[in-house]
Amino acid sequence: MWYMAALKGMTKAGAKEQIPAILRAVELDDVPGRKIGALSGGMKQRLALAQAVLNVIHRSADPVALVVALAVTDCEDHLGVL
Repeated sequence: MWYMAALKGMTKAGAKEQIPAILRAVELDDVPGRKIGALSGGMKQRLALAQAVLNVIHRSADPVALVVALAVTDCEDHLGVL
């Protein structure tokens, strides 16, 4: 997330404020120091969602990307229940 924030041109202060809240929202607040390869498939999807949220917050990007990410994550969560 820190790398993505830097690529998007966020200030350190802005990233420090936003990233923990976003990770908490997608239930990844306990894994910020882990490598992406060590995350499960579902965690990687939530990380991708967190990156989409970061983009929408920082750049006021097209919210359609966020809605699509939410829909994909939600569908896969429900498929696991069936």
